[in-house]
Amino acid sequence: GYVGIGRLIKTHGTAGELLLTPFNPATGALTSGIPLFIKKNGVFAAFNVEKIRAANKGYLVKPEGVNSIEEAAGIKNAEVFIKRTDVYLDKNEFLASELSGLRCFNEAGENIGTVSEMYTGATDGPTDPRS
Repeated sequence: GYVGIGRLIKTHGTAGELLLTPFNPATGALTSGIPLFIKKNGVFAAFNVEKIRAANKGYLVKPEGVNSIEEAAGIKNAEVFIKRTDVYLDKNEFLASELSGLRCFNEAGENIGTVSEMYTGATDGPTDPRS
């Protein structure tokens, strides 16, 4: 499977750059060389980045083969993914998306509900249930 790590929210300049806003601002996935993907017509496609640099609200990325504002506009709003197998988690860490559907218990062991939604600013970073 794949894990969403950010979204291409707007074009930047005229040479094909886009602003990529990460769901988890602390993610290292964007600068670690991990292969990136975007979803096109329901299919995951490689998203090769020619250049990436930190920006005020995320990262400015220059995708390979995208050389104009018009071409960049064609992938604006696309979500960016990595393969789930490329996510390293420590023991007792989980992705926020993996918590949906889990039952919740209080300290007395009483079932108090089920996780139905996470309000974390769309962050899907590691979550340590002990904290």
